[in-house]
Amino acid sequence: MDERILIVECDPEIQRDLIRVLNREGYRFYSFSGKIEAVGAFKSNPSDLIILYHKTGSCDCINLIGQFKLLNDEVEVIVISSSATIGDVIRAMRGNGAFDFILLPLQNSRYLVNPLIHALKTVSYTHLRA
Repeated sequence: MDERILIVECDPEIQRDLIRVLNREGYRFYSFSGKIEAVGAFKSNPSDLIILYHKTGSCDCINLIGQFKLLNDEVEVIVISSSATIGDVIRAMRGNGAFDFILLPLQNSRYLVNPLIHALKTVSYTHLRA
């Protein structure tokens, strides 16, 4: 697969689970635990999709969506969280343009893979129209 996925994840356990799922599905990805590192990597090597982990307080990555969209408005962002509020979901999707917001824990990895596939199809379609 040619799609590039950027993971911004500050929880090592969840990061490990994401990496396992993406490896199994055959995706190329880059993973960062630091926000500054992730934005720098995206500037030098843009991705088609970004998976952001959000945790209210210590790992609030919702504001990063806007930064990534300013660098490339065609990038899709999926936010995952185990501690989100309705306000977080609204802020991510309406306020910042996230493609999807997935609540953890996942009962099945398909709950992550299906939105990921759909987001990448959206990116591919946008590239074809350009």
